[in-house]
Amino acid sequence: MGRKEDRAAKALEKNPIKACNMVQRRFCPDLFNRFGQTVDPRHQGYITYTNRIMLGQLYYKGIAGITSMKDKDMTDKFNNQQIIDNIAAFMGVDLDEYLPHHVTENEYLERLNPDELQKVIQDMVYQLIRRKSFDDVKFMKKWLIIIDGTQLYSGNRRINEKCLECHHNKGKSRKR
Repeated sequence: MGRKEDRAAKALEKNPIKACNMVQRRFCPDLFNRFGQTVDPRHQGYITYTNRIMLGQLYYKGIAGITSMKDKDMTDKFNNQQIIDNIAAFMGVDLDEYLPHHVTENEYLERLNPDELQKVIQDMVYQLIRRKSFDDVKFMKKWLIIIDGTQLYSGNRRINEKCLECHHNKGKSRKR
């Protein structure tokens, strides 16, 4: 890798959103269109934000590392005018002044049929396979699959004997 490529790679490391947008545009250019094609479960007379905006905001919430939608974290971080303008440009939509509130997003997700999102995922994977996007990373003509089998759980009940645990007492942890 030359100096020019090295400099470009380092610039992307400093801006993960830009890097994710590049990957999304290259491998899934119609992602936001597919979000817009999902069946909207809401009453049509009360809709302010389209499916494209609702699911697009959730997409960028994940990229931004916002883990909770129970509090105002997402609403507070995303309702900065520069962020609103950027997200609107990334998704190719016009937004007035605000992105959807976290309560609106939660109510939307409660009503959205999970099969709608599953169709989007299946279509994306199908397109990636058809375009042979990852053929150069096959090992002995097979794709390697990585599965994350970890799960965070909090509670007093033990799930099973093979479950790894970490107990906290007054800020100090001890493994069991």
